[in-house]
Amino acid sequence: MKKNTMLIALGVVLTVFLMGCDKESELEKTMREGAETSKQMAGTNRPIPVPNLEPDNPQPKRKE
Repeated sequence: MKKNTMLIALGVVLTVFLMGCDKESELEKTMREGAETSKQMAGTNRPIPVPNLEPDNPQPKRKE
């Protein structure tokens, strides 16, 4: 019984510790910055132009 209680307490402490770690590791930071640099160099961060297509002739009005 004492062993189970100690394991549960250790699990709770570990969970609280891991949830409180919001610090980003150096590897994650380098990977994120590298991805941003790649996007800037490739030019993929620019918006995609969408043409406004209109019909050549106006649509005829239907009689109902």
